[in-house]
Amino acid sequence: MQQALVEALGEREAATLMEHLPPVGRADVATKRDLDQLEGRMEARFDAVEARMVARFALVDVRIDAFEERMDLRLGSLEGQLGSLEVGLRSEIHGEVQSVRADLERALRQTMQVTIGSVAAMLAVAVAVLGLLGAAAG
Repeated sequence: MQQALVEALGEREAATLMEHLPPVGRADVATKRDLDQLEGRMEARFDAVEARMVARFALVDVRIDAFEERMDLRLGSLEGQLGSLEVGLRSEIHGEVQSVRADLERALRQTMQVTIGSVAAMLAVAVAVLGLLGAAAG
C-alpha cells in the first residue's frame, strides 16, 4: 500500500499519509461482521434501558394517580368542611342580625316613648303658660 501511495502521490506525501494511519495490524481491523455484532449488542442494551425506563415511567404514573386520588379526597373533605362552615356562619350572622334588629326596635320604642312624653310635657307647659297669660290678661 505504501508503494502504491509513493507512486501515486510521491515519497513525501506518501510518508505523511502513512504517519497518520494508526499503527495496527490486520487482526486489529474491524470487519463488517464485527460491526454487525456490535450493533446487535448495542441494540440489546438500548432495548434493556428502554424497558427499564418504561417500567419506571409506569411506576411514576401509578404514584401520580395515587397522589391525585389522595388530593381529590382531601379537596372533597375540605369542600365539605367549608360548606359546613358556611352554613354555620350564615346561621350565626342571621342570629346576630336578628339580635341587632330587636335591639334597634327596642331602642326606637324607648326613644318614641321619651319623645312622646317630652312633647306631652311641653304641651302641658304651653297650656299652663297660656292659662297664666289668660288669667293675667283678664
